[in-house]
Amino acid sequence: MASYFHNWNNPYMVRRILSNVTELIKPADFQLLKALAYKYDEFKMFDKSVELYKKIIRLQPEDSQAYRNLALSYRNNNELTKARDIYLKIINDQYDQVFTFSEIRKTINTEFKNLATLNESSSIVNDIPDFYKKKLEYHRRIVFEWSDYDAEFDLQIVNPQKRYFTWSHTFNSEPARMNKEKKYGYGLEEFFITSKDVGEWIFNITYFGKKLGDNSFPTYLKITVFDNYGKEIQSEKIKTIHLKLFNKKQIVLKLKT
Repeated sequence: MASYFHNWNNPYMVRRILSNVTELIKPADFQLLKALAYKYDEFKMFDKSVELYKKIIRLQPEDSQAYRNLALSYRNNNELTKARDIYLKIINDQYDQVFTFSEIRKTINTEFKNLATLNESSSIVNDIPDFYKKKLEYHRRIVFEWSDYDAEFDLQIVNPQKRYFTWSHTFNSEPARMNKEKKYGYGLEEFFITSKDVGEWIFNITYFGKKLGDNSFPTYLKITVFDNYGKEIQSEKIKTIHLKLFNKKQIVLKLKT
């Protein structure tokens, strides 16, 4: 419903609907809070997603990805100092309730470098180690996140030559990773497309449900596409998709380069 009114350019109704959803979600259902935060991110209501990620951290302080997501929302809400402070606490191991950030450390390093190098004239870089002041540039960066860590799916990537690669996120194919995601609290994967990869790219999802979770609760997929990542003209687009079709392939993203 919020998406419907967003398409009609009615931000008042969007905020009102999503605010009502916030009140309906029980504190224990932090996966739903995360899905709602994804919708706020999609609609660029980063002040609201900041509130939700902070709430998720209070409910699940061991959830490593929540801190990373909060830093991104702070950044997108132009609260750069707060974003920097979170990254510094992460790299200095100052979040005692998080067992480890190691599983998403590469992603965090990439995003911290992006924050630092695109704001190198700002005072926020004064306390940032030199390692994070090294510029990283990509033609296109794509980040997939899912609201339920035990959600099982196949992600098929079809390149412009119609060749495809399938990454399986299931307990049968990736039991060690799935167990780590549940234990450490993260669920994301990133991909990069170079300027030489000319043509249409298609990303398909086949959703199998949640082996351990409640399938009556919706799983949401958040897709963030960055163009000209690390450059002054960097742009970002976020979309969320409700994974409600079981065992059926659906196109979730098309890109032309």
